[in-house]
Amino acid sequence: PFEDGQALAERWDKWFEDYKADPTKRYPVTMKGTGVVLDSGFLHYYYLQGTLVSECYSGIALSLGLAALVLLLATQNIIIALAATATITFIVASTIAFAYFLGWKLGILESVVFVMIIGLAVDYCVHLADAYRQCDKESREERVTFMLRRMGMSVVSGAFTTIGSSFFLLFTTIKFFEKFSQTILWVICMSLFTSLCFFSALLALVGPSGTTADIPISSFFSNLIYGPVQKGTVEALPKNSDEVTATPITAMKEAEPEVAKEVEVPGEMPEQPEGQEPAV
Repeated sequence: PFEDGQALAERWDKWFEDYKADPTKRYPVTMKGTGVVLDSGFLHYYYLQGTLVSECYSGIALSLGLAALVLLLATQNIIIALAATATITFIVASTIAFAYFLGWKLGILESVVFVMIIGLAVDYCVHLADAYRQCDKESREERVTFMLRRMGMSVVSGAFTTIGSSFFLLFTTIKFFEKFSQTILWVICMSLFTSLCFFSALLALVGPSGTTADIPISSFFSNLIYGPVQKGTVEALPKNSDEVTATPITAMKEAEPEVAKEVEVPGEMPEQPEGQEPAV
């Protein structure tokens, strides 16, 4: 078993380090500190598996951190980003439990698949979170209702197309495609369930109302690139100039409109006072 082999490899490493450090042993001084392994390749598999386990966990943690950062930049709201990250973490944990239920061992294929599922799990949460942000209502219930009406059918349609495309990979003879298709089917079903039920219920319970927990990221970058816009000014870009001019609104309001001058139209008789005959 893997656990016994890994324990044997660790005992071998400890014995070899003690052997190098023992001054009574005839060990060449020039070889001290080098990674010498005298097992004829027997323990290489266990070294590889130990590395895969640590790299898989670190890859999952890194992917979740990047997904949380992307969600924060996309939604510009701390509460929505945390709720979506919690949903994705639940999907990843359930996928690992699904692999354990099928009797899979953590190898190269499994470590690659476990890192890839985060990209599949984040899809539906992003669409629903964006729809929640687009609603101009104040209450959580109205915003969740708008979110489900606006994006619910699109999420369900996308899930069914992905399930239909991965279904045919179940009958392949290559082991990677078979495991990958099983993982996709589980991830898509769990993503559909958690995004429409768990994520929606979480937003209805603790979701932001109005502008609560908003982060003005877009306005920050806009001010960083174009500079802050002063209040009470209207910016206009002339057609024949690249410079931006600003006209105060107060000055526009205080300016009096010009009175239209009366212009005599040829061929018309001027108005005469009452009781006076027109001059010939």
